[in-house]
This record gives sequence, C-alpha cells and structure tokens, in this order.
Amino acid sequence: GCYVDNANGRILSNTQPASTSQTQEKCITACQTAGYTVAGMEFANECYCGNALINGPALAAESQCDKACSGNPTQKCGGASRMTIFATGNLTVFDVPVPQKTNLPGKWEYKGCLSEGVGRRVWKYQTILTKTNSATECLSRCSEFGFMAGGMEYGTECFCGDVVDIETANATVRPENECKTVCPGDQRFYCGGGSRLTWYAWSLDDPLYKWTYASGNDAGQYRFFVPGVVVPLLTTLGVNGKVQFIEKAGTGPPNSTGAFELDPSLAGDFSKAWRTMRGVKTDVFCSAGMTLPDKAGRQINVGGWSGTSTFGIRLYTPDGSPGTASINDWQENAAEIKLQKGRWYPSGMIMSNGSMLIVGGQDGSNGAPVPSLEILPRVGGVIEMDWLRRTDPYNLYPFIFVLPGGGIFAGYFNEARILDPATFETIRTLPQIPGNVNNPNAGRTYPLEGAAMMFPQYAPYSDPVSEAVSLDNDLD
Repeated sequence: GCYVDNANGRILSNTQPASTSQTQEKCITACQTAGYTVAGMEFANECYCGNALINGPALAAESQCDKACSGNPTQKCGGASRMTIFATGNLTVFDVPVPQKTNLPGKWEYKGCLSEGVGRRVWKYQTILTKTNSATECLSRCSEFGFMAGGMEYGTECFCGDVVDIETANATVRPENECKTVCPGDQRFYCGGGSRLTWYAWSLDDPLYKWTYASGNDAGQYRFFVPGVVVPLLTTLGVNGKVQFIEKAGTGPPNSTGAFELDPSLAGDFSKAWRTMRGVKTDVFCSAGMTLPDKAGRQINVGGWSGTSTFGIRLYTPDGSPGTASINDWQENAAEIKLQKGRWYPSGMIMSNGSMLIVGGQDGSNGAPVPSLEILPRVGGVIEMDWLRRTDPYNLYPFIFVLPGGGIFAGYFNEARILDPATFETIRTLPQIPGNVNNPNAGRTYPLEGAAMMFPQYAPYSDPVSEAVSLDNDLD
C-alpha cells in the first residue's frame, strides 16, 4: 500500500542509495539481499528497507503515491513524503515509539535522556548492535558484567558503566524529545539519539553487589615505614620473616645487583633494614617465581628476558631471622642447571607431589611461542600443548592451579581446561571464560593483563572450589 512517511520520523529504518534507474523490483531485491522483509520506494528514486513499519505511519490513498519510478515510468515509486510499500508475509506496523519504561530486565529503572560527556564519552564500554539493540538486549549485557548503569545511543550503540561516570563526564539531562532514534531490536521503543543516551540505572534497593568494610583493628592500615631501594619485579615473603625483592636488569642504578632483602623488624634503621644480595646473573624480567614446599622454604625463579636469561634457574635459601643477619645469596649457574626450553613469560606451579610445573612462554621478548610444559627437577623432555600454540601470543603467564580433586586447572586467553597431573592430557574442557561487555571473546592472560586467584577453602572442605579471574584490557 501507500503510507505517509516522516510524520514522526522515517517509517523504514534502512536507507539504500537513491538511483536514477529505480524500479520496484530493484528496490525489493536490494532489501532482500540485505536481509530485510519490507521494501519501500519514495519520490521516484529513493529506496528504504526494514522488517516493519515504524514511527506510527498512517495508510494513505493509493493516489498519493503518484511518482513514476525513475527506472520504469509504468510503475509507481511513492511520492512526496509518501512510500510505496511491499512486504514478504504479514506487514507489521508499530505505533510511534516511546522510551521503554516497563518490562525491563532485572532491576533496571528508566532515568531519561542524557547528553554525552564534554570532550569524552559518558561510558567507554561500547557495543554496536546493528540489528538487535534494545533496552532489554543492552541492559542485560551491562548487568551480566556487573555494570549498574547503561544506555543506548543513536539506535545501534549500547554503552555500559557506572552512575558516577555521568558527573565525571559533565553530562547533562536533556528533554526526552532529543532521544528519538528507534531501537533496531525493538522498534516500539527509542534508543537515544545523536550524542544522546536513553539511560537506565540498576535499582539501589537491590544492587548487583555490595561492598562491606572492616573497621578498627580488623581494617588494618597502610603506612610508610621504610624508604625503598628497588623497583621490584617479584616480591616474596620468606620463611625467615624477611622480604626478598628481585628487579629487572636496568631498572636500578648501573651497579645494582638486582636483588635485595628487607628485614621489617629493623624498619626504623634504614642502614640495617636492607641487605644487598648477589648471585643473580641474568635478567629476570618476565620470569616466574615459586616457593618450594620444603622446610627451608627455598625460593626459585625461572625464565627471563632474552638469550641465556630465558633458560635461567635461580635459587635462594632463606636464612637468618627478624633482627638477625642473613648471609645467603641467590645461586645461578646455567652451565650446571637450566630449563630445557628458554621461556619469557612462563608460569610456574608447585604440583601436589612437590615437583615444579613450568608452562608456556615465548623464546624471548616478543619471540616465537614455546607451547610446552616441563618439570623441575627434570623428568623426561618437554610436552607440547596444541592449545598453547593455537592461542599464542595471548596466553602468556597462563593461570595454573592444583585442584582439590587432583587435577590441574589451566586458564589461558579466553579458554580453560583441567589437566591430568600425570599425563597432562585434558580431562575436561571448560566453558569459555567471558571477556568484557563490549567483547565477550576478549582474553585475560598477558598481554591482556588479567590476574587470577583461588579462593580459600575451609573445613570440612565440601564446598565447590572457586576461582576469580580479573580482566584489564580495552581491546574492543
């Protein structure tokens, strides 16, 4: 039929290029090719597509679609603000849209129309949802990733963040009639406008998360208690009650040994609190560190920056006690003991039998992948892992933990699996680790800069084991 266009906005959401050879067939084919079910021609040479008529169009008399198609004068292609409509199947016609204020997911509440920030976005986490954007789709994504504010802009854009970001960006509340772009995923509703957000907030009566804070002595405190002498790469609390630091070569002064020990009990006397250690002979940059499960509490550091460093095995046996001098130094001798494969950014883990598992890395700074495992003390050769090769270079410093049930958890990029501790075959492939709200496939291991930790278990140890994996990247 013939419909009135643009009384409340365009009645079809997709605009095709105008053509001096426009015909009904040409426009219909263009819309079908683009995946739409409705085609409309206007003013002789214009073509529009969609899956429904939007913005409350009125049906006009056929005589008002009086323009001959520019490519076929025997056909009619709309008129002035009139559109000749063809559809596959039943034609859906939506009323004039409104902001969605009811039937929202979870505890979301409509807040209004908001300007973008001054010189910046209100919320940086943006997802483009060309055909599916709506309040339901966008806000469900936001709350799934823990965001308590979100909104839609210019129809297809979904943003997530926090309410505090609005003030930080100097955004302002705007009249509702400035947020009048139709949602492609639900054309009954508006999804913002140009530099305007239809925005929502999660109810504070039932927040997604709550923070609790200890008080008094339970809260602890931060305080400056001794000047530092090192910018450490690795810091370890030793069994001797002291703290050991090792640094990347070149971080400290040219004559730095790269290793120091702090006795906190002597923090009031700077000259006695710090001890310069020796014995580190190669660059520990991006190495892995572990504390051995022996009575001496020995510390081991493996891998490193480049060349001989990547094969490095460095060992320290803590001695002394708080207030009593220590004399032991680090030991390193690549001619006597080294890794089978050079590794930059490996992970190390103490296995349940006391052996050390060394996983992954590259053969030097931004070098070729080393997609393998090896055991210390040496047992056999290296074991190649296809899942490490496949996800290079986004699997450095993989997350590895011994599980209470006896398996080994391995998390890398956006994947995870449980390994058999004897054969290192995969026992179980776990679901994909979620990335971030605007890129669910984003990874979490270096260079994407996430971190992981196991939560403690308590007697009778019957609760499922839990693990937290964080994410710190803006790869959109």
